[in-house]
Amino acid sequence: MRLGVFWTGVLALMIVLYKAFPVEYVDVITTNIRQAHLLDVEALIWVESRFQDNVLSRAGAYGLMQLMPETARWLKDRYGVSGDWMESEKNLLLGILYFEELIQRYQGNVLVAVEAYNVGPAAYDAGKRNAVHRYKYSLVRFVYQILYEIVGQWG
Repeated sequence: MRLGVFWTGVLALMIVLYKAFPVEYVDVITTNIRQAHLLDVEALIWVESRFQDNVLSRAGAYGLMQLMPETARWLKDRYGVSGDWMESEKNLLLGILYFEELIQRYQGNVLVAVEAYNVGPAAYDAGKRNAVHRYKYSLVRFVYQILYEIVGQWG
């Protein structure tokens, strides 16, 4: 009986890990990141969209990376990315480029980059803050780090 409970727990943990680390985007993330860590990007995606690729926010942000349409068009022009920014892989690519640009802008401070990603860099520079967003990101990133150490490097 105890062995059955153990394997039920293992199965439940595997399901949680699979949901926490959707592997379908790992290749896209790892081939496009330069400064950020895989866990930074995955934690940002989780906080922004919970890995729902077609989610639309009340503010009008769309996709995995919750890009605003104007920002997505600007990023496409800036980096010469073709295709539909609403498509999951393009949304992810543009969001990674933007996140890494913000990391560079804020001298490698990932937490500031996360907050500026959420409120917009101009708003952040003008004093607008979203401490709740930063806290959620930090918590998710911490949990991801623990799970990453348990599971090992996936992808």
